[in-house]
Amino acid sequence: MKKLKNTINGVSKMKITDKINSFWLIMILVGSIAVVSVACGPKAGGKGITTAGGGVGAGGGGGGGGGVVAEISPTAKDIFTKAVEEFKMHSQAKDWNDSICKDVAEKFEDASKEQKGGLPIAIYNAGLVYHECGKFDEARAYFKQALQMDPNYASPRTMLANYVYQSGDVSKAETMYQDVIKGAPLALESVEAYVNLAMIQRTKATGDRAKNQEEAMKNLRRALAIDAQSMAAFTEMAYLYLDLAEKDKNKLTLAEVVCVQATKIDPNYAPIYNVWGLLKMRQGEIIDALKYFEKAFTLDPKMFEAYMNFGSIAISFRGYEDAKTVFSKAVELKPDSYDAWINLGVAKRGLEDYDGAEAEYLKAIEIDKTRPEAYYNLGVLYQDYRLDKAGTSGYENFVSAIDWYKKFLGRASGNKAMENFVAEAQKRINDSQKAIDLIKEAATLMKEAGSTPPPEGAGAQKEGAKQESQSAQENKSPQAEEQNVNPEKKETAEEGKGEKEGSEKGKKKKKGK
Repeated sequence: MKKLKNTINGVSKMKITDKINSFWLIMILVGSIAVVSVACGPKAGGKGITTAGGGVGAGGGGGGGGGVVAEISPTAKDIFTKAVEEFKMHSQAKDWNDSICKDVAEKFEDASKEQKGGLPIAIYNAGLVYHECGKFDEARAYFKQALQMDPNYASPRTMLANYVYQSGDVSKAETMYQDVIKGAPLALESVEAYVNLAMIQRTKATGDRAKNQEEAMKNLRRALAIDAQSMAAFTEMAYLYLDLAEKDKNKLTLAEVVCVQATKIDPNYAPIYNVWGLLKMRQGEIIDALKYFEKAFTLDPKMFEAYMNFGSIAISFRGYEDAKTVFSKAVELKPDSYDAWINLGVAKRGLEDYDGAEAEYLKAIEIDKTRPEAYYNLGVLYQDYRLDKAGTSGYENFVSAIDWYKKFLGRASGNKAMENFVAEAQKRINDSQKAIDLIKEAATLMKEAGSTPPPEGAGAQKEGAKQESQSAQENKSPQAEEQNVNPEKKETAEEGKGEKEGSEKGKKKKKGK
């Protein structure tokens, strides 16, 4: 990845800025909402226990976030404290596996069993253990159990709302977060609900956007008033300032102030570096953007969004090897991500692994047959790159290219975000047809001259086809400069957490450096 940074260093800032406008970025928090932290344990003296994020103990002031008991037994306290330490140790080491998850969760259960009436917070923590391990059904069951023990416990209610959000029911999740806040407006346990509600308000596609942004800012300030060190609140606030900077560039300065302040509180919080990388992209500081994206996925090897953002820059500067590395990690983390497979295909195409590129595009189609991007990229692959595919001819490849473009048009026509690509696909169909006609004409001329024409696409005919394709490339429209079609709707903050949008658009065949 050092090689990629050296390559970018040799590009002028103006050129960099132009490049940035040609691809999409993904941002965190949409699809990666704030998750409450493990509850830290009993207070000194054995009375009460703190709730998630270090909240109030029994009899302690303010909030009413639930999860507390009047008095905890020494045995339950001891078991609980040891379980919390084990949770922290494995979270830091990132060595969770099925055996460790089961063992730590059972320790929290043992703590609850030792307490008369049970410990809701211990059951909640058992749910967090399974959440960390990716066993969400088990986690959900524990969160529900904790709520049965204490219906006013805000933390498991927030986690259950998170699962509803991630299932795609944003409206229901919004209502659930609001209910958490109404039940405990000043509780530390409600901070995550404030943050996630703000994220939903910021990214709403309907209603008065300015009003939604205003409400989002109010909720973030409420979260920070309760917990001045909430990294999730700082991160979401930085995204909000990035959104506001679309109309007021001075807000970029405020976004950076938030990032700086957040890293003073916790320099190892990965999500803040992802948003900081997006900020640097907006400022045209590509080297710094790469540094922050790399920092994000180094701190959190499961941060899908940071891999996608780093890879998008790498592709833009033909750093195909680095792009292949990070997109391979992305598809490992999210094998159902259409965009990750498309971008991995583009990286492999840049490395001249055309079979690999085709395989990745086809995997994207398996995930979603209705999206048009993969069909377009397959058309480009066959028209511009597969003339030498073993067992096929130039003629056959141009025919295949036309077929893929037609499938693309059947899915993209009428899609405003695809207008430029629709026009380009139509032009490419015409160019491919001209190449086919040229091959046929060459074969006819050779036959009339008494020669036995070589297989279609071989020899002179194939060379003529290549010339036709190269001519088409030289005359292509500006919109097709990068041929990775992957537009997704922009999710501000550049939600590339979204921002999900079309990346590479039509490059000439070159080796990735």
